[in-house]
Amino acid sequence: MNHDPRSLRFRKAREATWTRLESLLHKVSSRGLKKLEPEEVVELPTLYRATLSSLNHARAISLDSNLLNYLESLSTRAYVVLYSPRQSAIGVCSEFINTTFPSSVRALRGYVMLSGFALFLGVLIGWYLVSGDSVYFHSFVPESYAQSRSPSTSAEDLRAILYDSAPPDGLAAFAAQLLSNNAKIGMNCFALGIAAGVPVLILLLYNGLIIGAFVSLYQSKELTLEFIAWILPHGVTEIFAVILCGAAGLLLGRAIVWPGQLKRSQSIRQSMAIAGPVVLGAVAMFFVAALIEGFFRQMVHQPEARWLFAASSILFWVAYLSRKAK
Repeated sequence: MNHDPRSLRFRKAREATWTRLESLLHKVSSRGLKKLEPEEVVELPTLYRATLSSLNHARAISLDSNLLNYLESLSTRAYVVLYSPRQSAIGVCSEFINTTFPSSVRALRGYVMLSGFALFLGVLIGWYLVSGDSVYFHSFVPESYAQSRSPSTSAEDLRAILYDSAPPDGLAAFAAQLLSNNAKIGMNCFALGIAAGVPVLILLLYNGLIIGAFVSLYQSKELTLEFIAWILPHGVTEIFAVILCGAAGLLLGRAIVWPGQLKRSQSIRQSMAIAGPVVLGAVAMFFVAALIEGFFRQMVHQPEARWLFAASSILFWVAYLSRKAK
């Protein structure tokens, strides 16, 4: 008959597992997880589960506190190695910027094209209708957007708006307001995807109508190029961000309406794995666009500089989103 204390018998039966796990954890802490042999990588989660089982059993039979503390510490160390993020916050952000966001956008390229088509179709329709009858301007453009601009506004007044400078101390507040407004539009484009995606196309079309109405307004006063130079420095980034949110909303709508061979919940989760990073990246783009509109556009008035900045923005976004990480 074995007269050893229960805790000693418990330890003898399982101590080899704990010792082996501790040796692997020491190897990871000193040399890194990548230095483990393939068989050791396979062995590590098995040892962790066995140690966790020992901890639960030790608690159930009320073994001494020293053993419980040892097993809790060992289990925690193994959990950190197995399941905690391997990257720092900077590493996670770097991976998102360099890989996750651009690759997710490329995966949505068909939806991006459809979203962009809907918006620019709205621009064309808005421009055409207002050019034919200026009354349509008030039908498309709410007063909060018009800000006293209308077909009856003189060319001098419209030109003054293009070159108006906000007070320096008010630029930050202006940028914050723009970020809030633009992000709201983008989030609506994405959220409306839950209604089969149709409202997404309508919202994109409507935003295009507003832009087209303004193009027609400034064209009627022979200020077309100056207006486009005024809107494009921030508009390239902002409009593209809206298009990306619309593309994410369309993907969500497709996942709901046509889940394919998957269950609807699985289809939504799969789609969100792509749409989520795209929307997050678009929010960052709205922030950049707000800074450009709140500072650059208010401080730089030369049309040539505005055109150059807009062209550079287009080249940057095309190169960045089409570049594949090495």
